[in-house]
Amino acid sequence: DAIKSMLVRGAPAIAIAGALSLAVELVTGGWADRNGLTGWADGGPCAAHVRERLAHLVASRPTAVNMREAAERLTALADSA
Repeated sequence: DAIKSMLVRGAPAIAIAGALSLAVELVTGGWADRNGLTGWADGGPCAAHVRERLAHLVASRPTAVNMREAAERLTALADSA
């Protein structure tokens, strides 16, 4: 919400806020621990969650071209898992 409501502004700050938000979600949601991500292999539920959250992030700031491109690269990584 901070990105969508423009409390966070500027491409680098938006990307950092988005990446940290996703990382916190993965850890607090039980998807990640010190050994890596669980449910990532074979496009499992973790990969699906990452794709969903990246799509939400891009939709929140559709004009942030670099963020969209980075999200597309991460989505491709999730799809290839």
